[in-house]
Amino acid sequence: MPPAKKKAAEQAAGSPAWMTTFGDMMSLLLTFFVLLTSFAYFDEVRFTEMSGSLEAAFGVLPGKRPALELPQRVEPGNRGPRPRAEDQEVESMIEHIERAVSELGLVGQVEVNRGDVAISVRIPSKVLFDSGSANLKPEALDVLNMINQMLLERPVQVFVEGHTDNVPIQTEEFPSNWHLSTARAIGVVSYLASKGFPQERLAAVGYGKFRPVDTNDTAEGRSKNRRVEIRIEPRQRGGQAIPLFERIGPNNGA
Repeated sequence: MPPAKKKAAEQAAGSPAWMTTFGDMMSLLLTFFVLLTSFAYFDEVRFTEMSGSLEAAFGVLPGKRPALELPQRVEPGNRGPRPRAEDQEVESMIEHIERAVSELGLVGQVEVNRGDVAISVRIPSKVLFDSGSANLKPEALDVLNMINQMLLERPVQVFVEGHTDNVPIQTEEFPSNWHLSTARAIGVVSYLASKGFPQERLAAVGYGKFRPVDTNDTAEGRSKNRRVEIRIEPRQRGGQAIPLFERIGPNNGA
């Protein structure tokens, strides 16, 4: 048999030559996609460019979905569920306050509310002060001592807000409800500071009559509006909130 015919017969016995190249290409593509799915983090700009290139090369999937989709981006301030340890610590703090409120016989008066970034303890003014006064009543100190003791070793910022109803006040000491509400907030802040709470993590503000929680048209509503709210928020460190469950130690200071 002539050499040319013998060579053609040998080639016909195996796979076509193009199958080898095609197999190599498919193996490389498979490896590429395996590596792609193993990435934990993506460079969004490069990923978008690569996705566009692959869409142009391979088209789109059924339903007009792109061949590759970017993982959903998490925007700042929306970082998903709170870590379980912090969640448990917040619940523990709330339970601690509610238990102490019960022991002090103030159930139905002192309220504890949980928001997205803060715990709020709402105390009626009559629990803390006499009418028209900003001097703390002796029986009010038990409530404040309990709150101070619980927060003292936690990295939190405490905002004390004073509120009144819309009934005008005009005395030599308090020319307006602003003066009264601010003086009451300062009174609470001063007491907490006197018991060792770091002053740089305390703040006081008076809102007067301008942030009611109920109507001012009834005696009951006005009673609810006369209040002090203690708002507990995570303290900031380097622009980031310190988890509430992280106790203050020698290396993170006050």
